[in-house]
Amino acid sequence: MSRIKGAVFTPDGTILNSVSVHLKAWAKALEDNGYFVHHETLQQSFGMATPRLLRSMVGEVSDKVLEKIERDYIKNFRESLSQIKLFPDSLKALEMLKKAGIKVGIAALTDAATAELILDKNGVLSFVDAIVGSDEVPFGRPDPDIFVEAFKRIGVNPTMGAVIGSTEYDALSARKINALSIVISRDSAKKSVKFAELLFRDLIEAAAEILSS
Repeated sequence: MSRIKGAVFTPDGTILNSVSVHLKAWAKALEDNGYFVHHETLQQSFGMATPRLLRSMVGEVSDKVLEKIERDYIKNFRESLSQIKLFPDSLKALEMLKKAGIKVGIAALTDAATAELILDKNGVLSFVDAIVGSDEVPFGRPDPDIFVEAFKRIGVNPTMGAVIGSTEYDALSARKINALSIVISRDSAKKSVKFAELLFRDLIEAAAEILSS
């Protein structure tokens, strides 16, 4: 029997093929407000909490400007929800965890309602025991608040849980709460991710590791 009793996912880049949708929404929001940010910079910052992400890219500007950029990003992203699809291995991996009695939580980059809508449209909401949106916690990644709340809602101590994400910010958050830190890197060129204890190319390998640990 696995020592891991719960798994909390950041769905973007793990369950959902959605990172590019987020990046395009951010790029357009920034450009529409007079800021051009290279794609590589957006990629490196992806997964960071919104205020940190924006300030890392545009510097010290007024809260009013940041709020406008964020509103535009949310609008752009919501207009693109139909483009978000599951990765081919997502359904099988979630089935494996569900069958083994592993509780599944979602720590979303979006608000909870949007995350629920995306998961429902892609047919995997029934595998999820709890969703925590970025709108429900005071601080975002790399602060671990959203993961702490997700583990709380699925009734699992983080020390008996795994965080499955796609960025170093997810991995760092996991380390801060002593959860197993798993990163899914679908980029075959990437050999390591900072703070990750385990790195896998697909979700089925990660699910198998959780069940065997």
